[in-house]
This record gives sequence, C-alpha cells and structure tokens, in this order.
Amino acid sequence: MEMESTRRYTNLAPVCEETNTLDMKNITKAVEQSIRGELPEQFGAILDGWTHGSEHYLAAHACYDRNGVRHCPLLSMAPIINGPDDHLNVEYHMSALA
Repeated sequence: MEMESTRRYTNLAPVCEETNTLDMKNITKAVEQSIRGELPEQFGAILDGWTHGSEHYLAAHACYDRNGVRHCPLLSMAPIINGPDDHLNVEYHMSALA
C-alpha cells in the first residue's frame, strides 16, 4: 500500500509493495550484471564521503581506462551511520563497503 503523500507526485497507476520490491531487486541484479560485464579485471577504487545535515554518506566508484577514456561508474552510495552508536571511523566506513 502506497502512502497518500506519495500519490500526489505521480500520475502512474498504483503499484503494490510486493511488485515494487520485486522490480527494485530485478533492476539491482540487472545493473550489477551490467557493471560486472563492464569492469576490467583490474581497476582502482574512488571513495567519496560527505555529510548532509546530520547524515554521512559514502559513495564508491570503480575507476579504469578503456581505449584512452577514463570510466568511473558508481558502484554504491549509502548513508553509513544507521544508529546513535555509529561513528565516522574506519570500521564503519569498511562495513559500509562490505
């Protein structure tokens, strides 16, 4: 069941939660397969952390050159602090990447 406040911002027909969740999982799998097929055997990693308000985020990019062109696809982006006992230390950054 969708929230009424969400319905205000779309002209699309309502979608049940199970269908929406299944679609998100299928999209995630398709994107993972696409990136897996694109990445060379060796590549670099770029980590970018920032704070917006009280939320701290971490983005991870792969980085490689192909035919003289630099590619840096986004692999993940998520908040890394999920609770009041979380900290902005190496352990929490590493757990966000696992």
